[in-house]
Amino acid sequence: MKKQQYKLTSRGVQLFQNRLAKARMDHQKICDERTVAHELSGDGWHDNPFFNYLQQMEANKTWRINEIENILSNAKRIVVEEGSRPTFQVDIGSVVLVEVIDENNEDGEKDLRLIEIVGFEESVPDLGMISYTAPFAAALLGMSEGESKETFLPQGKVILDIVEFFATHPGMEEESQTDIVSLGVTVEFRINGQEAQIHKVKNASHAISSAILGMREGDVQDVFVNGEQVKVEIIRVQRKIATVA
Repeated sequence: MKKQQYKLTSRGVQLFQNRLAKARMDHQKICDERTVAHELSGDGWHDNPFFNYLQQMEANKTWRINEIENILSNAKRIVVEEGSRPTFQVDIGSVVLVEVIDENNEDGEKDLRLIEIVGFEESVPDLGMISYTAPFAAALLGMSEGESKETFLPQGKVILDIVEFFATHPGMEEESQTDIVSLGVTVEFRINGQEAQIHKVKNASHAISSAILGMREGDVQDVFVNGEQVKVEIIRVQRKIATVA
């Protein structure tokens, strides 16, 4: 049976490496808890529901670790560079303006969407980052500028029109206020309660950028950076921070 080949950008590789680190950490924690449960149970471990639960959790986590390792070992690496994103046809890395016409709506309502096609399980819907495996992205793959296509999506029958491609993500050039971490923003944040730092999100594959992409001002989350779990607090998000001469 032919193995499934996954397609990952540099950011996707980092995401899965961090997911693997978390899964291994969770697995070790479960194993430690199972050992304690076994010791406390004495000869009655086989009648201990909590011990049996931990055994199942350990098996599930082992399966997840194997799954992630398989994805990483079989992944095709896709290089995406700003200024050289695919613009001939929609492909992984493309940033495209799409007009969606919902044929289920009597008024023929039109919706313009800026979409970035990303790798396997790399989606951040709030940022318009959609995995190539998602129905919407899969329908766009291979389309060219000016092309129109009628297709079926989970919400029903739609018409997709490719309006424009972008070799550079528009977020790298816009100057506007936002509260969500995306390409082109400058972020003030803290790691593990330490002194605040400033970071410019220029490349989604950067370790810090990848970990905080999609977070919002005020968010405090445990994330993985280069395989290490840290607590990140987002203090401020801006497109551009003005400087005084």
